[in-house]
Amino acid sequence: MFYFFSVGLIVTCFLKIQSIFTSPDAWWTHYVFFGSLLIVNFCYKISKEYHLSAGLMSAWVLISGLYTSGWVGNMYFHFPSNVGGAIRENAAYATLIASLLLIGYHSIHKKAYRLEPIWGFLCLANSIYVIAQFLNGNEFLFRGGMFINGSINGVFIAMTYPFLVFQSYGIFKKERAIQLILAPIPIVAIILSKTSVPVGCIALSILVFGVAKGLGSKKTVIISIVSFFLIFLFASLYDENLFYDSYRFRYWKHSYDYFMTRPLNHFIGFGTGTFKVFGIIIQDTYKYFGWDGNAKMIFMHNDWLQILLEQGYIGVVLTIYLCVAILFRQLKNRRFILLSATAAFCGGMTFDYPFHYPIHAFFGVWLIGQTFEKKGEIQ
Repeated sequence: MFYFFSVGLIVTCFLKIQSIFTSPDAWWTHYVFFGSLLIVNFCYKISKEYHLSAGLMSAWVLISGLYTSGWVGNMYFHFPSNVGGAIRENAAYATLIASLLLIGYHSIHKKAYRLEPIWGFLCLANSIYVIAQFLNGNEFLFRGGMFINGSINGVFIAMTYPFLVFQSYGIFKKERAIQLILAPIPIVAIILSKTSVPVGCIALSILVFGVAKGLGSKKTVIISIVSFFLIFLFASLYDENLFYDSYRFRYWKHSYDYFMTRPLNHFIGFGTGTFKVFGIIIQDTYKYFGWDGNAKMIFMHNDWLQILLEQGYIGVVLTIYLCVAILFRQLKNRRFILLSATAAFCGGMTFDYPFHYPIHAFFGVWLIGQTFEKKGEIQ
């Protein structure tokens, strides 16, 4: 640590003097360079204590945002100054949030397993709120639950569902009958919210847990598979337009086309947190404004593709590496509850944006930490 600070301070002083005689963005350079040294030091610690994939991914997300916010004037000089300022602001904000999430988890990592019953409680409370609002006839608010947006709220319910229900690791560790009564409540809440992504996430969560846990038991596997299809059946019967998501597919194509035709380094991408600006630019470029003709797409509704645009090819490769490492470790150690929650999270990433939503992202960081924790409490 002393080495990084010493080198950083020397280089910072040198770059501060040099910036007087260089390009307009150079006054940021010393902050970017020193910040990068601190990031590398912190993420090296993450690699040693958890896993190399977690350290590399954390470092790339933070450095990408820091780099973009520092040299936006040189990277995007062809944009008007107000657009460049918005890019810098969003990159800096995203880097700050990512830093807080990582530091926040690491500061409590020795007792982070105690959050497990809290996730289960939030799942139950959120589900009851959605159902209560529905029964109250509040058609506008009930779908949003704790997060205003019905889809991202439902994904959170699906991700935390395993900690409410599965085995003896829910809120009620001894009252198995109570857990069986509570099990359908989040499913009903998700179906009532009329959002397709959470339906797929919670069905996938149940399927993965049942198949992984029930290998060697045909009954458990069959029940899981049947539950998977029944959830989709009831959801589609309740809302016949539930899985009509063609607008997302078109937006994905426009975003990918824009990314591939821009004169930028595709290995690096636009920079962490910048899609909130580029999403609207893409809409204006292709004259596509979503399902109602007036939607502002500040999220891709596909974390994998948004990672490609923001962090480039390197970011996508590192994300896949991290996910494979997580799933392999969870299977190897038979940590099926974490595996089930991770499956729901990754499923949500395919059609939604939990990776880019702070509370959901912290849950993802928590899953990573608990997976690689050397003395994890969740078996």
